[in-house]
Amino acid sequence: MAEWKSLDVLICEYTEAQRRLEEAIERNRAQAAESRNIVQRMKLDRACEVMRLELASLTRRIIEMQNIVKERENRERHQREQASHGRGAGRKAVWPDCDCPDRAYHT
Repeated sequence: MAEWKSLDVLICEYTEAQRRLEEAIERNRAQAAESRNIVQRMKLDRACEVMRLELASLTRRIIEMQNIVKERENRERHQREQASHGRGAGRKAVWPDCDCPDRAYHT
C-alpha cells in the first residue's frame, strides 16, 4: 500500500513541476517578445522548445501513473465485489460500489 501512496505523491510532484514549467515558458515567451536582440530571442525560443518537450514528457508520465492507480483501484473493486458474492475470500459483505443488478448476493 505504501508504494501506491508514493505514486500519488509522485503524481503531485510531477503536476507541480508541470505548473512551474508552464510558468517558465510564459516568462521566456514574454522576454523574447520584448527583446530587440535576435540572438537573445533565439536562445529564449530554444529554451521554450526544450521546456515544451519536457512538459510533454511530464504529461505522459503523469497519465501513465494515473492509469496505474486506476487499474489498481479497479482490481481492488473487482476483488471486493467477488468477495461480496461469496467468491474469493469465502464470506459475504455489502459494498456500496458493487454494481450487482439487484444486490441479490448481498447479506
